[in-house]
Amino acid sequence: MPAGPSKEESHFPTFCLLWASQALSLIGSAVTLFTTNIWLAAVWYPTDPHALSRTLALNNGAFFVATLLMVPIAGVYVDRLDRQRIKLVANALSGAVTLAFAVLVWSGHAGAVELIGTTVLVAAAGAFHALAFDTAYVGLVRRPDLPRANGMLQTAFSLRGILAPSIAAVLFGLPQWLTEHHASALGIEHLRDGAVLGFLLDGISFLLAGLILALFRMPKLTPVTETRASVLRELPFGWNYIRARRSLLWLLSLFFVANAADGVAGVLAIVVIRIDTAQSWAASGLSFQEALALWGTVAACGGTAGGLLVVAWGGLRRRRMFGVIAPMMLAGAALVGYGTGNYLVILVAAGLVGFSSPVMNAHSQAIWQSQVPVSLQGRVFSSRRLIAQCSIPLGSIIGGVLGGLGSAAISIALVGGVLLLASTAQLFNAALLRVDELP
Repeated sequence: MPAGPSKEESHFPTFCLLWASQALSLIGSAVTLFTTNIWLAAVWYPTDPHALSRTLALNNGAFFVATLLMVPIAGVYVDRLDRQRIKLVANALSGAVTLAFAVLVWSGHAGAVELIGTTVLVAAAGAFHALAFDTAYVGLVRRPDLPRANGMLQTAFSLRGILAPSIAAVLFGLPQWLTEHHASALGIEHLRDGAVLGFLLDGISFLLAGLILALFRMPKLTPVTETRASVLRELPFGWNYIRARRSLLWLLSLFFVANAADGVAGVLAIVVIRIDTAQSWAASGLSFQEALALWGTVAACGGTAGGLLVVAWGGLRRRRMFGVIAPMMLAGAALVGYGTGNYLVILVAAGLVGFSSPVMNAHSQAIWQSQVPVSLQGRVFSSRRLIAQCSIPLGSIIGGVLGGLGSAAISIALVGGVLLLASTAQLFNAALLRVDELP
């Protein structure tokens, strides 16, 4: 099976360069997300929470729908076209669109239509880029090194959660700070706010990532599938492939449960911190904003620690499902801790959940990359990604229902218990444990 390069064909330094460009782009995009939220709340709707909620919902919904529609199509083309060129074009398109929106913001012509239009285009390009990236670096890394490579990517995801909020806040307030201190810097002090700086940073990060791809030659991957079938007929291929392989179907189902649990916790955790733990963090002299920020920072630091562990360790080379099941059990047990309603316990739980995520994701990704032929990964991974992305909003809906029925803290604890039981049960699932033994 063409699962990856042989030892003499490994190009790990090239992968590190690719990783650096991806990490830069990830942080830039996260800065834009936080900048957009701050900009809408502080500039567009400072006194209208209903309009703010409506615009945020429309923008987030547009991103989700655009991604949902484009992922299956992207999977087909990733298997047909040069993945290097797909990444380059996607970066260039995302960069150009984001920079154009920055110009609109600077000129005062940016409105809700322009914001949502930008979001849709960037989401569409991102669907192609994400699949092309996930299926490309398996051609650069030896099969035993895949968990380490995936750990590096998971670390980048966690780092953006630490760096992006601070960068966005600093950039947004920079013009006012320069004005108050009678300083000047490239005319930035004349801006009404620093929103345009966040969008500029994101656009430039996309273009720099594309430039790296254009300047450095990447090793040629296994030839992609040549087919004359229509795109429409190719759409169900990935799902049919997974359904025919029981071990992969079990793995996908397990992560569906985990992602749904994450969706529930994502909705209710803020409620828990605001209501159930109010006395706890207030006794420590914290405000709600500080308590919420600390919770997010602890989770991101836990994720960074988990990613760095996989990078240093290299992950399991055999029986990798234990590298998925064990951290998933830990995450489930940590979510149960939310039921205590104690802020310090919840901080520890957030750190443990954050720590578990990159470990399980790195091993899961390595399994998929090892067991699915390179020429099929675009279509198979698109089905996998589509199901995963649907499970998170489903979890959010379930979280909203549970939160309306009773205590948010108890609801998260119950969902954590379900995840703990579901993951523990897989220790007795022979079909799933043998997923590394697929032909």
